Amino acid sequence: MENTQYYMEIPLTRGLVAKVSPHRFNELNAFKWSAQPSRDTFYAFRKSARKKGTPRVSILMHRVILGLEAGDPRHGTTLIGMASTIETEICGRPHVGRISRIEE
Repeated sequence: MENTQYYMEIPLTRGLVAKVSPHRFNELNAFKWSAQPSRDTFYAFRKSARKKGTPRVSILMHRVILGLEAGDPRHGTTLIGMASTIETEICGRPHVGRISRIEE
């Protein structure tokens, strides 16, 4: 049986990792990502590049994966449907894009 890797891990702060599809790994792993707590979960985010005269903003990993530009108003349940569609199309595994604690 073929050994297929369905996700790759990107390290975050707080001892967490984000599980992403292999075809997105190089694009996302080019940046340092952090874990931002929110209620009972975490979001993976990074800061935008420094540009003179422009404040840095937070960029959420799930919005990058979904291809949402800054200012796109879609959020909440709208994104849940998009994410499940993307996960199914990529590899049929529901854990892609999830954040989990690093297991040693």
